[in-house]
Amino acid sequence: MFTALFVLSITSPSATSDELDLKKLEKIKWRIAESQNFTVITDASEKEALGYIQELENFRYFVHFYLQQNEVERLPRANFLLVKRDKAFKYLSLDQESVGGMFFLRGDKVFSIARSGDFRKGAMVPSYERNIVLHELVHYLTSESRRKHKQPYWYYEGIADYLSTFKEDGKKMSIGEIGALKYRFYSLEKRGGDGYESVDLESLFKVERNEHPVENRNKELDKEVSKFYARSFVAVHYFASNPERDKQLTQYLRLIAMGEEVDKAFSMAFNTSYEVLTKEVDTYLSGNYLYGYSFPKSAIQFPQVSIETDPLEKRLAMEWILYFVESRPGLESDDPQLVRARAYLESMKE
Repeated sequence: MFTALFVLSITSPSATSDELDLKKLEKIKWRIAESQNFTVITDASEKEALGYIQELENFRYFVHFYLQQNEVERLPRANFLLVKRDKAFKYLSLDQESVGGMFFLRGDKVFSIARSGDFRKGAMVPSYERNIVLHELVHYLTSESRRKHKQPYWYYEGIADYLSTFKEDGKKMSIGEIGALKYRFYSLEKRGGDGYESVDLESLFKVERNEHPVENRNKELDKEVSKFYARSFVAVHYFASNPERDKQLTQYLRLIAMGEEVDKAFSMAFNTSYEVLTKEVDTYLSGNYLYGYSFPKSAIQFPQVSIETDPLEKRLAMEWILYFVESRPGLESDDPQLVRARAYLESMKE
């Protein structure tokens, strides 16, 4: 059984290779880091690898704390291939110049492939790569709930962006600061830079997941997808900043999960029109400052985790990488590049 849950589409700094290249990937030093909930394969240093795991563990707990989802405690271990070097990411052959990361299931196995870049464990600084990893992780941590309860696509993507802004630094934590996600808003800018286009909640709330296929992308569709992500993020950010509207959003999501039709659920939960609520969100966006929140780290008692990390022998590293690539969506087992990669892996035994 194969299920693709998520592909994060964002502009990458360099194009991808036409074919998986184990010969070149073999020349890069790889290591494994493991905790109870995560396995990370990475080309980063030992210190960085430990940092990735700790950050993932803390974030996992924070999402559970924020969303109060008991399902988080029962999810299987997630496997992350976090690639620091652009050339290494290129040799993975993800086929799309716009793919910055992927999250998917293969049977009961959970996978994520992403650029780790300067992930900057615990730093209160903008990090494009960090947002990618955490965005994907939100999808994983909420996947159990999503399987059980219908969830609007815009909220699915918007809450992932919002929670990916979580940062911790010393004695404080924060959420909601835009940081590296400011690129989201470029697609909403009007020509000439005179403000932003409307978020248009009615059309946003009615977007279906299959309206944004990854396959056969073109510039026009890429622009619409970028706008969708931006509108979703702004909407979730606004609701999080307004306690009364946030309560109404919770009620709306509950009604949708129960199978209520979008327009009726909206009317019942928000007790207003799409036009009025859209104006509130547009005004919030045009204020050019989306509010973030900081709070003491002592507000959340993160659990202690045990982490082990070791360098990987070349062949074992290539087995792991092939395991990730073979499991991703869009490739058949008899794909020529996979056949050649397996043959190369066999030759490493000699």
